[in-house]
Amino acid sequence: MGRVVITSAAYLGDVAPYIPIGRRLVEAGHSVTFVAPAGFGSILAAEPFVHHHYGLDFSAASMHADPEHTRLMRHPLVNTPRLAKYWLKRSYLDDPAAVEESIAKALKAADVLGTHPAVAMISLPLAYEADVPGVVGHLFPMLLPTERWTPSMPYGFQAPRVVNRYAWKAYDLFGKLAFPEAEINDLRRRTGMPTRDGAAVSAYRDAVETVMLTSSRYAPPADDWPPVTVAGFSIWDGPPDAEIPAELDTYIDDGAPPVLVTLGTSAATDAAARFARIRTDLAARGLRSIVLAGNEANAAALAGQPGVVPFAPLTKVLPRCRAAVLSGALGSVAASLAAGIPIVIHPQLWDQFWHGRQVTKLGAGTLARNVGQIASSVDSVLGDDTTRAARELSIAIADEDGPGIMVAAVERAMASSR
Repeated sequence: MGRVVITSAAYLGDVAPYIPIGRRLVEAGHSVTFVAPAGFGSILAAEPFVHHHYGLDFSAASMHADPEHTRLMRHPLVNTPRLAKYWLKRSYLDDPAAVEESIAKALKAADVLGTHPAVAMISLPLAYEADVPGVVGHLFPMLLPTERWTPSMPYGFQAPRVVNRYAWKAYDLFGKLAFPEAEINDLRRRTGMPTRDGAAVSAYRDAVETVMLTSSRYAPPADDWPPVTVAGFSIWDGPPDAEIPAELDTYIDDGAPPVLVTLGTSAATDAAARFARIRTDLAARGLRSIVLAGNEANAAALAGQPGVVPFAPLTKVLPRCRAAVLSGALGSVAASLAAGIPIVIHPQLWDQFWHGRQVTKLGAGTLARNVGQIASSVDSVLGDDTTRAARELSIAIADEDGPGIMVAAVERAMASSR
């Protein structure tokens, strides 16, 4: 059996997909060290693997306490270049030595690395130096280059191949400019890895294998993608002991199935007023709702309203709901698709717009660009056609095993390095 290191950071949606993978590796007899920021300690404490602290607290809890993050997230699309620089600062540039020391220490006795594609810009060079093969669990199908369509930043489209090809070159240039990659390439030089243009957005290509943790029925791969195994979603069901809070459980049972409203941990930043508006608009249409507020501050701001809690395990809540209003973060989208309920996506970040268009294309939901469109959008997806499409898609993906395929890739990398 082997020793596996998993690295991830940032928002819960960036960390949660790797938790089922860590569990499955432990079940297969492997020793697992999960490198993640201290802010995820309460979530990872009850897991069967070791939580090793990332060198900086690049976590949702830490960012929610940062006024700069709050300011940037008020207009996230306009601030995309600034957010890119902010994320690199919080994940690495604030203290490169601390991050490198933390990850290198975890890798010292490792046989293989499994990593988030963004953290790969730091973890893969360190793994290369330690002679540890790396496997990327990719979460962003809209970011794999192809001549079939343009990048989704936030709007992608199908154009002639030459246009698509130059659009991807422009995307690589954007990555080079948005992320101050000189420091990343310095790390690559110091660890013996060749430098790379756009290293911050394309580091995943240095892995021995890339596994796409989305369903091919949801995001069909392009025939000219870089080498990638499309595995299926990796859906986190919450901490091992997580249950629906008693007051929420009672509220759900107290009337017609509600509409779930949750905006994840990135879009939930300073979102209490948005949650309140959504609930009011849904109630005006005779629709009950529940709110998973994403953090204590949002929940406190909505104190006294029934059906509001900071967190509940989505996989237990969603089957009792009739629809879901989401930010479009991959984890909540995947859980809602698996539950077979229609989705309204109210996106904040560029990748979330892609998910909004994708659920619309598949007939399983729709996109609401501003908060005033959400209630009417929910009404529109409660019809028979969307409900049926959502249910049929859930049946189609039911047998997929994203964590199992990622575990198999890790084991292949482990075997090939021995």
